[in-house]
Formats: sequence, C-alpha cells, structure tokens
Amino acid sequence: MRSLLFVPGTRTGWLAKAEAAGADAAILDLEDAVPAEDKPAARRQVAAAVAAHTGDMALFVRINPLDSWAAAEELRAVAHARLTGVVVPKVAGPDDVRLADRLLSWCEREHGLPDGHLALVPLLESAAALHDARDIGRAAPRVAYLGAVTGRGGDVERAVGY
Repeated sequence: MRSLLFVPGTRTGWLAKAEAAGADAAILDLEDAVPAEDKPAARRQVAAAVAAHTGDMALFVRINPLDSWAAAEELRAVAHARLTGVVVPKVAGPDDVRLADRLLSWCEREHGLPDGHLALVPLLESAAALHDARDIGRAAPRVAYLGAVTGRGGDVERAVGY
C-alpha cells in the first residue's frame, strides 16, 4: 500500500474524503485521535462504518494498546468481513503480537470469518520494539506490515530521541 490516511473514530464521515483523495487505505483511529470520554461512542461509530463500507479502499482500525480489556472489546466490535486489518499501538515485543493474533482468531470465529482474514499491523513505538522488529514481524503469520516512524513529537521520537 502506498498511502494510508488516519481518520478519527469520531469522524467516520471523513472516509469518503479519504477514498476520494485516492488513499489505498484508511485507518479508523480509536486510540490517540479519540478523547477518553468519547471512546465508547467512537467504537460504535467505527463498527458501523466498517459494516457499511462498500468502497475499494482498504479499512484498518487502530485499537487502543493491549494493556486493558478496552482493546479486546474494540476488536470484538469492529471485526467484520469488510475490515482489512487491525493496527496495534505500542507493541512491546513478540508476546504482544501473539496475544493480538489469538484475540483476532477468537473474533474471526465469533464473526464467522475465515482464520487469518484480519491482517495485523504492529506499531513499533519504543526503542526496545524497534530493536526487536524482526522477532515482532515473525511472531504471527497475519502480520502484514510493521509501522514505526511517526510524526514530530510522536512516541518513536520520544523513545529514540531523533
């Protein structure tokens, strides 16, 4: 994929703009783009937008980190045949990828999707994760891409100090 545009989970109406702009994929963001008090409503909006999506643009959802039940609830809500994959932030190592893989397998079974239907994109946002990138990328067969470099003031900049 050449271009992936982030769309806040509270602004799912912007998906049409992302597709019109020629993006290969949109990432519906439930993490940083959504204030804590708006996360439940954003989860519902994103799930509805994924289910209603009929365009050619691939859809991903960036969930919250795997350190709480919120991420598992988000996966259950957004798992759908029209979803291309899930972006997992703040991956610390291969164990996080294996956990995400198990949760996605469970969601696929729950929603009647074939095993491996949902791709996984771990975000490497710490110096340790960047160091372990090879092991993280090999931790599960559904890992489609590794994401790392972010914008000014992002997690990678703070972790590495560039």
